[in-house]
Amino acid sequence: VQGNAAEHLQAFNTIRVKNKQTQLRLQIYATEAQDDTARIKAATLALWLSRKADAATTAGLRTASKKAINGVATALYAKGRVDELLELMAQTKSGSHGCLVNGNSGRGSPVSKTGSTIGDAECSLTRKAPATSYSDLNILAPQGFAEEPLPTTAGNDKQSSTKGCNLFTLNAVGFGKIDQQDAATVYYGGGIFSGAKSDSQLTGATLTTLTTEDDGNTQTCKDAATGANEIKNLNSAAYDNATLTTDGDSDLKTAVAYIALNQETAADSETKPQLDQLFSKPLNTAIFMFIEEVEAHEIPTGALEMKAATPLGKINGVQKLTALLLRVTIASTKEKIDLATELKSRATSQQKKSTEEKEKECNTKGKDKRNECEKLANVECVFNYEGEKSKK
Repeated sequence: VQGNAAEHLQAFNTIRVKNKQTQLRLQIYATEAQDDTARIKAATLALWLSRKADAATTAGLRTASKKAINGVATALYAKGRVDELLELMAQTKSGSHGCLVNGNSGRGSPVSKTGSTIGDAECSLTRKAPATSYSDLNILAPQGFAEEPLPTTAGNDKQSSTKGCNLFTLNAVGFGKIDQQDAATVYYGGGIFSGAKSDSQLTGATLTTLTTEDDGNTQTCKDAATGANEIKNLNSAAYDNATLTTDGDSDLKTAVAYIALNQETAADSETKPQLDQLFSKPLNTAIFMFIEEVEAHEIPTGALEMKAATPLGKINGVQKLTALLLRVTIASTKEKIDLATELKSRATSQQKKSTEEKEKECNTKGKDKRNECEKLANVECVFNYEGEKSKK
């Protein structure tokens, strides 16, 4: 259970990192693509994957982690109670009529305890290292026990041949606070074993003083099984871009509204045509192929000390891709500023030249240029009747 919980939680983080890396590659591509449609497609998918990464983070930190913590805690608590019980019962190992025996024969030997092993069962109140792989539960189940983990049938099977002292039916409700009373059925062993009061093969205590029902609010075994199954069923695939996409994906629609329509929200009647225009059908195939195209886009030699032109898909690590995005953005912004400065300079120069030419014509061609001179009044040009050199 411990190992399974860690593995499932790690899956959420793995998907988050993968989505984040792809998002950054798309953002970089959006700043460098020459085609306007390609830029919009890349920006749309970048926002979509950003929302997927955030959703995976939220699920991993809240829903999944809560279930994992609860599942591990209930499993360890249940195991501790059973281990504790078995440790207490281990004292019977030295008696000729011991209740814990090895084998399936009426002549089975009493169970021996070596370290934390009682018979063939490993029992310890200390936590063990998480298992490398997960195995489905076979004894615990949502109803308590799926099978009887200890011998429960009275008689000479799985017990000493000299005295029948087998353990009795398991009570799946769990361990808990109990009240002593006389009853036809008695419970013992921490409330998980039961047997008929009249059964002469029960040993150990006076049956009339043993307890009947345990506290119904304490469901140790049930809780352990439920928690383990919740961990098993944790599913991070819903946040993986490899398992998506349909026209109905709300995150994708939101991304289309923001990027393609410049709106915070938009109706399906608006987003669907845009989505159809950006990506062909089937949608998931079109998105997959576009991301492949983006990841094949090469970053030139020298960027972030790369010794050769490198495809975006070969550049890994959120930090490195973020640094590359910032450098590309800075370079793109600088180019934009430089171009704007150059265009402004050209426009000013052209305007100055045009004004000077008009002034020259105004001063040399007489009355027919009165209107032209008046148009240049903003630069103090007046019609020069006499052709005086001191006037424009």
